[in-house]
Amino acid sequence: MSDESVAAFAATYPFALDDFQRDAIETLAGGVSVMVAAPTGTGKTVVAEYAVYRARERGRRAFYTTPIKALSNQKYRDFRARYGDAVGLMTGDIVENPSGQILVMTTEVVRNMLIQRPAAFSDVDCVIFDEVHYLSDPARGTTWEEAIICAPTTAQLVCLSATVSNAGQVADWISEVHRPIRLITHRQRAVPLEHFYYLDGELVPLIDAHGKASRSLRGIGGERHRGIRVRGGEWPRERRGPSRPESSPNDIIARLRVDELLPAIYFFFSRRDCEEAAEAAGRIGLTTSEAAASIRAHITARLANLEPADRELGQVRLLERLLPRGVGFHHAGLLPILKVIVEELFNQGLLQVVFATDTLSLGINMPARAVIIGELTKFDGESRRPLTPNEYRQMTGRAGRRGIDAHGTAIVPYSPWVPVEDVIAIGTGDLLPIESSFSARYNTVLNLWDAGPNPTERLSRLFAHSLREFQLDGEVKAIQDEVHGIQNELRTLPREELNQPAHGRDARRLRGARYAGQYTHRDLLTDLLAEVEQRLLRARQGKRVRARRLLRSLEQTLEILGYLIDGRPAPKAAALREMFDANGLILVEGLASGVFDRAGSADIIEAVSWFCFDRDKAFYNRFRIPHDAWLIRERLERIQDRVLRTENDSALSLTPGFSSSFSGIAHAWCSGVSFDEILNGTSLSEGDVMMTFAKILDLARQLRAAAQALGPSHPALPSLAAGEGMTRRGIVALCCGLGIANGGGPAAC
Repeated sequence: MSDESVAAFAATYPFALDDFQRDAIETLAGGVSVMVAAPTGTGKTVVAEYAVYRARERGRRAFYTTPIKALSNQKYRDFRARYGDAVGLMTGDIVENPSGQILVMTTEVVRNMLIQRPAAFSDVDCVIFDEVHYLSDPARGTTWEEAIICAPTTAQLVCLSATVSNAGQVADWISEVHRPIRLITHRQRAVPLEHFYYLDGELVPLIDAHGKASRSLRGIGGERHRGIRVRGGEWPRERRGPSRPESSPNDIIARLRVDELLPAIYFFFSRRDCEEAAEAAGRIGLTTSEAAASIRAHITARLANLEPADRELGQVRLLERLLPRGVGFHHAGLLPILKVIVEELFNQGLLQVVFATDTLSLGINMPARAVIIGELTKFDGESRRPLTPNEYRQMTGRAGRRGIDAHGTAIVPYSPWVPVEDVIAIGTGDLLPIESSFSARYNTVLNLWDAGPNPTERLSRLFAHSLREFQLDGEVKAIQDEVHGIQNELRTLPREELNQPAHGRDARRLRGARYAGQYTHRDLLTDLLAEVEQRLLRARQGKRVRARRLLRSLEQTLEILGYLIDGRPAPKAAALREMFDANGLILVEGLASGVFDRAGSADIIEAVSWFCFDRDKAFYNRFRIPHDAWLIRERLERIQDRVLRTENDSALSLTPGFSSSFSGIAHAWCSGVSFDEILNGTSLSEGDVMMTFAKILDLARQLRAAAQALGPSHPALPSLAAGEGMTRRGIVALCCGLGIANGGGPAAC
């Protein structure tokens, strides 16, 4: 049956499956979980599509998880085109057909279901984790770890990852915490990728398709660089010749057009740079009149439900002007509905160039003939640093369309600030490993806190099985190997050699004052063995101590704040179980102490908004908080101070606290102010405002569930329900998913 299933599935594709795809699919057909690590654009998704196909054959469900809502929305549309009404979508603020046989979700939703409603997985055949290298994401990696650890062993796991240096370690961890998983790695791209350096109007070979770097460009680039300190050291200071003129994006696009290397994605790390470059390229005109007509028709259809006032928004007008010229831009500050339009037009071959930030490289399916890396450094929130090899390959992996291009083309323009040697080092450097970013959360603690004599048993298992602990166990094993190596030397070396004088750094360090006379090789090995055995003992004890200390700190905080009484969950613990936000403790304390009892709908949404804006950059904001909302803020600030002080006393730092920068904007929107007026009153981009409104809706839903857990007649419930309705109107409703089923607008928030 499995052979027939694989053959029938393979026949649905217009191309023959690659060996690694067939190998992974046959592994799944045999009932074994699989992890596929391969470069971007090699067709890993085919493996996941077979898992879905097999689940349907077996009359069971398939859950497809992604790290970001935009990717979930894209997968939802893809599967819906193939399987119709059998597909559902859950992304926190959007729930569409949740009982569907194929359910596409963000990883947060899957994790929440596993923690709160594990019985929902009783008929699930497979759980697919797309972009599983997100395990190392500082903000969201914990969610991935908890989802994998808590996934039922009755379900196969399908983990899709970009190429990383420690895929084997991650697969070993999954095998230990879930069930055996087979790792399949594939290093060869479906379309070979060649790298070029754009210099003086020419494309000069830089790195060939086999990863071999050219030596002809040595000494070029970085002429203005003066050894600026960056993470990891300093760039070279050697003397170089005079700098050359830098090429503009239009120069490069014009050359690509002549060489028939369009369509292209041009990466920058600044939203403003993307938009300015797109406006400049729009003056060239890169499309035909027929294509322009098709583009206008697509825009008209997609924006049909947009209110006339919203059609006048700056981003909408700018893209309505640029897109028919074959040019677009794409970044996190773009309205979600406009992102979808740009993605669809590019995938239809109607756009010739899209200027984008690296958020586009995170899983969204937009292959191009060429990719240009406009700059080799980026600001990471702390400092300006060089790109990592992983980031470079994630972006350049978009180059080369399977079945269309003979090879993909990656281009790095000359820069007087970056030596070409550094470009090559980034392009050919070793990939960074996945490193755990696991941390504890109150929501998890209370959802896994059991009744009975050993209430922390499931929690202890979760902490002990984290990828962090597994990686620390790897360090323990490495120390054990050191011990065995030294013991083997002591046992096998000839006596004459052991009695020889010891030399070297370790001998000088360990000899000290104890040995006035000769310090032999035997003495050195004996001292080294004692030292390494002490390291091994500390490492083994450290794991147990860390787990006990963390559990005790969490328990102490929850006891002080009244969520645990005599080791058992108190009544208000039920509310915190519903709050997945990092600031859940503050918000539930607010609910429990009556902060929101008499709050109006606009006031309560305003308060929720303070926990939803997470950009550090300062911005202009003319909106003000009304008096009633100020009173709520003052009470929440007192609660926040108490929570943070309690955490500090317990040696914890889990609650980030709220921000005042988004003040007044949500209240204005709920009071009927238009989206255009919101933008005129703040320097935020359309997409930033929309993203924050999407988070407000998600957090308001969590807060409403927490209030219901405190009692079905909680005073805040009517205001919360009404506030959600006031928020989800107009362009916010359109962008956040209303009308998905009938195609009236994308679920794009």
